[in-house]
Amino acid sequence: SRNLYRTDPPPAALDSSDDVAYGGRDNDAFFTTWSRAGVDLLYGEGGNDYFGVNQSDIGPGPVTKEIVDCGPGPYDEVVYDEGVDVVKNCEWLRTGYPDT
Repeated sequence: SRNLYRTDPPPAALDSSDDVAYGGRDNDAFFTTWSRAGVDLLYGEGGNDYFGVNQSDIGPGPVTKEIVDCGPGPYDEVVYDEGVDVVKNCEWLRTGYPDT
């Protein structure tokens, strides 16, 4: 499994680039909470994937659009910003900051 995330904001500035990330056939975890500009496209592909793409509950700055396709995995979960992010093919959807 892969974890594609930062636990702290980048030291110089928050991420402002457009990013594209692909998971693999196994379980993957994606986190884009420190992204504050640009549009990120995330593809889960196989496995049970987790996407933490919500920004509205974390720090100052704009909430930017993330596009998430969880893929064919049987148990994919996403925490997202309702009304901003585009989410498809996900079995479990939540808004706001995750409890764990």
